[in-house]
Amino acid sequence: MIRLLTALIALAALALPATAFAADDPALAKLMAEGADAVLVEADRRHTSWDDQKLEVSMSTDKGRKLALEIFSKGTDRRAIAFVEPADLRDMRIVVKGTDEIYAKIPGTRKARRVAGHSRKQTLAGTQWNLDMGALIRLSPYYTAKMSKKSDTHLVLALTRREGADINYPTLTATIARATLTVEALDYHDDKGDVVTTERRTKLDDTGGHYTYKDVMVTDTKTKAYTHITVQSIENNSNISNRVFKKRWLERGM
Repeated sequence: MIRLLTALIALAALALPATAFAADDPALAKLMAEGADAVLVEADRRHTSWDDQKLEVSMSTDKGRKLALEIFSKGTDRRAIAFVEPADLRDMRIVVKGTDEIYAKIPGTRKARRVAGHSRKQTLAGTQWNLDMGALIRLSPYYTAKMSKKSDTHLVLALTRREGADINYPTLTATIARATLTVEALDYHDDKGDVVTTERRTKLDDTGGHYTYKDVMVTDTKTKAYTHITVQSIENNSNISNRVFKKRWLERGM
């Protein structure tokens, strides 16, 4: 009887699904001892550990709109965006210098213009993505962090806009994977604290310690409209010229 019970217990154990969690990143324990802000700073570093980066990106919306872009980033606060498709947006370019200095060249115009702060939260070219999202290359310069939740696999940080930070979202929620210390999800809140937009990231690419999520879903929580962003190619440390981030590039291109 004892042997039979032992065998049944062993069989039952085999039938149960194994719960396996990826090990914590080795740096996590020290960062958590230092506090939530230290975790956020490290997550920022992981996402932008390159000197510069070029992405070829496609976007598709729930309405069937399709776009192709080239995104150039350099340092911690410079980003340039060139629209490749569709044809009517091929002349559109954007340069981001932090959150308080954003310029855009609109198709059909000859001059670049500065984008007003309130205009940055307007969705871009029929997508659910906007320039405030594009300007947040790093989160820690603009938000302080507090630990909100912990699980075996993730940390959830409540982010509060720093005093004087020029960004339209007063609070964010960031979900960070314990195994990689990268931000898997962001919730963007309005002035009432309600989540207005969600961003979910999957297919993490790790090239020599340079982390980039290749699949991103941005969703409007009220309308349920969404934009699916797919990174088609990644080039890190290709010595992008500083000219890409200047007004001349906006108005004349490469």
